[in-house]
Amino acid sequence: MNLSAKHKAFCDEYLSNGLNATQAYKSVYGVGDKVAEAAASRLLLNVKVKDYVQQEQNKTSEKLEITREFLIKEYLELINSAKSDNDFIDRGNWNKSLAQLSKLLGLDAPVKQQTEITISEQPLFTDDEEDQV
Repeated sequence: MNLSAKHKAFCDEYLSNGLNATQAYKSVYGVGDKVAEAAASRLLLNVKVKDYVQQEQNKTSEKLEITREFLIKEYLELINSAKSDNDFIDRGNWNKSLAQLSKLLGLDAPVKQQTEITISEQPLFTDDEEDQV
């Protein structure tokens, strides 16, 4: 993957700062908020940048052995403990932590599904009634 040095630096900063693209762009390019916000959004659409970020997220996920199944299991354990333990404190922070971890590792991406919709309606007027109006 042939990223420029600045693009690679942007990606690495983006991954290390909690996926804050604006801040990563400002850090690497030394520009203001408005410029950084617009430019960072465009840069994240770059195919090479997207591939590099995804590749690095996958490496981290594999290294930590964190999968969708793991996160689902953790959520279920939290839900079950919240139901059974009246003294369980800080449920919100646990859920937020897991959600952030999922986001940081790119495991929260939606799964695309194709849906077919069929609409069958009866006309409000028949052709004969329209002519009389």
